[in-house]
Amino acid sequence: VVTENEDIVGVLNHKEIIKNAKNGSIKERSIMNTKFNCMNGSDELKEFFNLINKEKQRFFPVTDHTKKLIGAIDAYNVSEFLNA
Repeated sequence: VVTENEDIVGVLNHKEIIKNAKNGSIKERSIMNTKFNCMNGSDELKEFFNLINKEKQRFFPVTDHTKKLIGAIDAYNVSEFLNA
């Protein structure tokens, strides 16, 4: 999650980081995704699954009621938790 003055401005995914790892001078702003959805910390897990299916997004910043970043949730970690 990329923030600027405590606002979420983008999301960097693992694939883009690995793809651009050898280019040490690349700016995160040039490879981050600026079109993303956030989840609210009070959302139920079923909302997460709805968003994954609807938006084809697998990683979501989690915010509080003031839109401040309080965490993140992704499909891999949820799957890992459900299969434990």
